[in-house]
Amino acid sequence: MGRLVGSLVAIALAAFAAPACARAAPTTATFRITGAVTLSWHSQAGACEAVDLCGIAGSVRYAPGETEVDFEHAGSNWEQAGSSGAGSGALVIRETRRQSDGTQATCIDAPGIDFLDESFSLTAKHNGVQRLTIGGFYPGGGPLSAGRCAGPLPQDIAAALPSAPFRPGHTLDLGGTRPFAVGPFAGEVTSTLVAKPLRHSNSSHHSFGGSSGPGGPGADETAYALVGVPYRIDAADGGFEAAIAGADQSDCQLLDACQASGRLTMGLDGLVGSRFTVTGLRLLKRGQRYTRAQATADLHSGKLIEFSGFDAARTLLRTTTESLSRLGEPTACSDQSTGPAPQVSAQAAGTKLVFRVDARFIGGIGDVLRTRCAGPGVADVVGKRAILAGSVPLAQLGDDTLSPALTATGKFTTRSWTGTRSGTLSLSLTRTGPIQINRLSSKEYNG
Repeated sequence: MGRLVGSLVAIALAAFAAPACARAAPTTATFRITGAVTLSWHSQAGACEAVDLCGIAGSVRYAPGETEVDFEHAGSNWEQAGSSGAGSGALVIRETRRQSDGTQATCIDAPGIDFLDESFSLTAKHNGVQRLTIGGFYPGGGPLSAGRCAGPLPQDIAAALPSAPFRPGHTLDLGGTRPFAVGPFAGEVTSTLVAKPLRHSNSSHHSFGGSSGPGGPGADETAYALVGVPYRIDAADGGFEAAIAGADQSDCQLLDACQASGRLTMGLDGLVGSRFTVTGLRLLKRGQRYTRAQATADLHSGKLIEFSGFDAARTLLRTTTESLSRLGEPTACSDQSTGPAPQVSAQAAGTKLVFRVDARFIGGIGDVLRTRCAGPGVADVVGKRAILAGSVPLAQLGDDTLSPALTATGKFTTRSWTGTRSGTLSLSLTRTGPIQINRLSSKEYNG
């Protein structure tokens, strides 16, 4: 949950790098979390003027209900293993904005349950201690923010989020009030959260996969060929763009979007120089000979199973910019946000290898299209599709270079915001070695 993990990612790194080591049986701990946490904010004089975010005040309250969160101990650290009980799901953002004529506009947002993903996580060890905190795996995740209203970003309030030393078997008190002041906004986070232990046990029988591979029952007698084509991303130019505007209907008042218009852009940093390996599996009979020529033919035909690719950038970041003007207001809101970005991935589809920048299947990184200005979120702008997508023919796999162009097109319409998607991310990939073949037994495939 919250991290983009696929079976071939682990397999490819193990097969084309070093043998994987078995993980020790973890110790598990379960906590029930009750209480609530409230974020309140207001414009900060001396800093709000430059980005036209003065005269704003708002708040949001998150009550997880009686959510149960599971943790497991593997290696030297504890990690979140999952959660159950969606809690009340009650998250309502309320904000007022003083307009230039002295009147007030309001913004009321109620993000859906997807917005509440990754509500609790553990920090990295500091002086040998991990802490339980509210928020995602990254500062941009978690449920507390201004949503689609103008206000602080999750990373702005990260230092003020409630936390407590993680001690399995003990009650953890995350209560208290902590102030923050970052950029155009200041405020405080007030918490009454308490984590009470439910279970704490050693697990001596923990499975990290089924007993059979993709071949089904009896697959332990099956061999697999893991075929890989290694590339390096040598150039990445451009990015995503969108023209945005408040909807004409009366619903625009809910999100303070009436008579507003502007532009969003998102670029990716950290792609250049990263490895991009396209891999796929071929089922073989025991002892079956499998040549590079056969592997090349299977790559070009798309016959390999679990056929995909991913970038191996150590740090992939996105930079999002927004400019938003309002009719009758003398200046425009202009802001920028940065944070972790979705991976660039690839998957075979018919006779093509489709490249995507897609935020749908990775949690904990926050909304990649939000800034401190009011505006639509990524779910509004791109819906149930990739942010950017483009393809090359499978027949080109193995060529010295690949040059996919990932584009965004089409219009979007929500209750409060409308707009048009555009932009192109042009990639240049250079092959760094020959097509690789690694034979795996079913046992090795399942880790």
